[in-house]
Amino acid sequence: MDWLAWLNPFTYLSEQEYLLWWNGLADRFLVGVPLRLLTIAFLSGCYWCGVYRQRVGLAILLFLLALVTAYLHPLMHVIGLV
Repeated sequence: MDWLAWLNPFTYLSEQEYLLWWNGLADRFLVGVPLRLLTIAFLSGCYWCGVYRQRVGLAILLFLLALVTAYLHPLMHVIGLV
């Protein structure tokens, strides 16, 4: 179970560093133009994989990633992380 302890960020980061890291990530990538470009890229990939490549599983995964990128930042505001 060492890999499980490795996945826990609080074993090597303090709570303040962890929140600072997430807030930095949210400020850089989860707002404005980068977020919209990432969402458009996921939706384009979803369409391309679903229609042209006929890989429905990958298309669903890309669609779910597009949903996460579209709604994660507002959800972080609701929860109070940002």
